[in-house]
Amino acid sequence: MENKEKKQNEKECDNTICTKRKLSDYIDESQYIISHGTRRAYDKKLTISDDGIMKLNSTFVNATKERRFAVAFAKDFERVILVSECEEEIRFSKNGTTRDRDISNKIANLGFDMPLTYIMKWDEERKLWQGKLDKRSET
Repeated sequence: MENKEKKQNEKECDNTICTKRKLSDYIDESQYIISHGTRRAYDKKLTISDDGIMKLNSTFVNATKERRFAVAFAKDFERVILVSECEEEIRFSKNGTTRDRDISNKIANLGFDMPLTYIMKWDEERKLWQGKLDKRSET
């Protein structure tokens, strides 16, 4: 490895110099198909199952320290909002779950296939989480 190339591959690690290895040091790359992977942007989601479990996915749980929310669904169940520090709030566990069979029964009575998944976004102006039904979850 040339000195210039080696320097480009070096980075500082806790006050020591670490050299990042290259795959070509180990194999003839022309003889392999190299996977470069893709980093997926994980959506923040609320999912409701047919047994009444409402689950915030780990991306959502990690994005907020809140575990108590008032949860309000649009009457057609196309949208949902979650508001913290509200009188009507319910408690989600540390892993992001709570149960509401009444809501899941209402959803089922409208003919939705379960589970339903909502893609959640933070609304900075209104200081609440709002979600839109992920139509892919209905298929």
